[in-house]
Amino acid sequence: MLSNPPQRDGRSPAPRHPGLLARWLSGAYPLHLTLALVGAVAFFATRPVLDLGLPRLDMKRRGELLLATLAIWLTATVLLTLVGFFRAMAKRRDAPTASQAPQATLIETPTNAATAEPSPAGGASAEPRGSQAPVESPAGRVGAASRYKIVRELGRGGMGVVYQAMDTVLQREVALKELPLHLGGSTDIAKRFRQEARVLAKLAHPSIVQVHDLIEDEGRLWIALEFVRGGTVADAMRYSGGALPWPDVARIGGQIAEGLAFAHAQGVIHRDIKPMNVLVTDAHPPVAKLTDFGLARLVESTEHTVPGSLLGSARYMSPEQVAGRPADARSDLYALGVTFFEMLTGRVPFDGEFAVVLARHANEPAPDVRTLAPDVPPDLAALVASLLAKAPEDRPRDAGHVVIALRALAAGGGEMREAA
Repeated sequence: MLSNPPQRDGRSPAPRHPGLLARWLSGAYPLHLTLALVGAVAFFATRPVLDLGLPRLDMKRRGELLLATLAIWLTATVLLTLVGFFRAMAKRRDAPTASQAPQATLIETPTNAATAEPSPAGGASAEPRGSQAPVESPAGRVGAASRYKIVRELGRGGMGVVYQAMDTVLQREVALKELPLHLGGSTDIAKRFRQEARVLAKLAHPSIVQVHDLIEDEGRLWIALEFVRGGTVADAMRYSGGALPWPDVARIGGQIAEGLAFAHAQGVIHRDIKPMNVLVTDAHPPVAKLTDFGLARLVESTEHTVPGSLLGSARYMSPEQVAGRPADARSDLYALGVTFFEMLTGRVPFDGEFAVVLARHANEPAPDVRTLAPDVPPDLAALVASLLAKAPEDRPRDAGHVVIALRALAAGGGEMREAA
């Protein structure tokens, strides 16, 4: 059904109300149409009926009877018309104007949402690619006193759906991450979701997506996060055709390592470092921000260290995680090495079926970055190799050392200086 064209200010004009005659003709008042048909039939059929039923009735009496019938029909028609008219006027007077009418909350999703890669589940992502189609939001407004107004969907991940929204109290854009409604009944998942908010609340750093609020609204769980305009590292790799220039990897990688070092200092292990979980702002120069701490845990907690459990993405999982041993900060460093390898070469060191990838992480040495990307400086390739060491003790001592090494590479034009 066609809708009214939008006005220049972007709003749709008020719907046009048809007149009484148009509504009568279109069937809005079926009683009128019925009376009209009855009147027409009576007008043409009264004389033959009278001739058959009352043949002895004189012409004068016939005329009076015909006029009485016509008067009754006209009176009923006029009364119904007046009643309908005043009812229509009352409805039109009570109806809200275009400026008063409640507006449905809309979200926008990509038309190719079925095939597009999901955005990270822990923060705002890049502007959706492709054309946009407005879709009515499942929630509309969220939180006490309808504080957060949903604008559009940004993406979906393993731990929830992320929307762009407006904080109507502080008048700022936020990313609202919602735990899927069908998972809300899972105590374990809901507990992890709340833990993610508490973990992020501790991590105030430029290279980590900030958390603003935790909302529980009508059975739904939400986290209000910093809204980041830009995209993920995975997006940047896709746009560039695969690998990124090594100076960009060194600069962005240094920022990722800074955020990771700060998280580790607060006792937080990320457990799922990968390009999809790193946002890059559209500022100049861009800033990398870690997101999606949905699998993070506090070091002192044993909540998610059940022997034999696997949490994380197989292609970025450390050998100790594959073996079911507790992960620590050095497990994040291994995933950081896989991420650097992928950023420099356009592919992960180990790929294939799930079980095959896990076995290769546990037993097979990683390829040399320079066999796939000869332009990478030897010192940077050596740093990646050290991050991908099978034994945790053979990796850099902490993320802070990775930051120092990458700064030295950038300052030395690809070679580490002795001071590093």
